[in-house]
Amino acid sequence: MILDTGLYKSFQFTDRIRAQLEGTFTNALNHPNFSQPGTGVFAAASQNTGRPTGTAGIINGTSGNPRKIQFGLKLTF
Repeated sequence: MILDTGLYKSFQFTDRIRAQLEGTFTNALNHPNFSQPGTGVFAAASQNTGRPTGTAGIINGTSGNPRKIQFGLKLTF
């Protein structure tokens, strides 16, 4: 599960000057999403060895992106 969220805060300094602070979080919980495990249990049929591959059920990586944080400031005058 990936959680993307954003936070915004507005400030008013005078009648004409305003600011907005923004924070955007992609994959805020930094939860890993694992790739599919290896499915080949035995060596290829063309090799006719019938030996186990040793990679069956092993997860070799993750899918998706790591946590990213972005900040911004907007001034209006």
